[in-house]
Amino acid sequence: MSIDPITIEVVTSRLREIAAGMEHALYHAGFSPILRESRDGTAGLTDAQGRVLMVGGGLQYHSLPYEQAVRAVVAQFGARIRDGDSYIVNDPYVAGNPHVPDLVAVTPAFHDGTLIGFGVSIAHKADMGGLVPGSSGAGSREIFHDGLRLPPVRYQSAAGIERAIEDVLRANSRTPDVVIGDTRGQVGATRIGLTGSTDALAFQNPDGSIVVQVYNKGSSAKTMVVGVGSALSQSLYQISVPSHGWDTLRIPSN
Repeated sequence: MSIDPITIEVVTSRLREIAAGMEHALYHAGFSPILRESRDGTAGLTDAQGRVLMVGGGLQYHSLPYEQAVRAVVAQFGARIRDGDSYIVNDPYVAGNPHVPDLVAVTPAFHDGTLIGFGVSIAHKADMGGLVPGSSGAGSREIFHDGLRLPPVRYQSAAGIERAIEDVLRANSRTPDVVIGDTRGQVGATRIGLTGSTDALAFQNPDGSIVVQVYNKGSSAKTMVVGVGSALSQSLYQISVPSHGWDTLRIPSN
């Protein structure tokens, strides 16, 4: 289905505004300076297949684990995903997050009973257990040294937060109150985003065609960047490096 460019731009702007609101909520709800000051986290939106529509925050490389985490949640829960649910996962081999302390929160968005997308957030946690405070240490020799790994689990439902999951987080962290506070803020940011995104995600076309058009818009930009990169790779570059006795550093295309 073809959508006119003006409608696509209107929906894109709406989704961008929603992601910015989620980002604001994430940074202001965090308990730790990791979120409030360092802003080591993002929040954004995907479609029902996990394809990234918008990322709020400066860490755009998070877009890859967004998609992988959503697909992991769908693979784990499938038809059991319900309106009002929120899920968390931090296993890098499952969700694609850079390392164990980067927790991923995933909340489904429904429109008239149909799953149409997800609110997603990735944020660093102060401590998830492991060999050293902060979890990731130079002495780690295997993934088990980095601390608690969670597969996709339901953290919250329409009935409220799953206290058993929070108990597991608390028992495995040196800073339990901070981790729980940041996790609640992170999950809350995804839930706040969905209060405004369902209408935008289902704008005019419940079949999701608008969302596909917005995604294709991003894919077109990616194609342009790859094209430019391919052209640049055919060249030979020179840069001046005045230190260490070098006059010119030649960088071959390969």
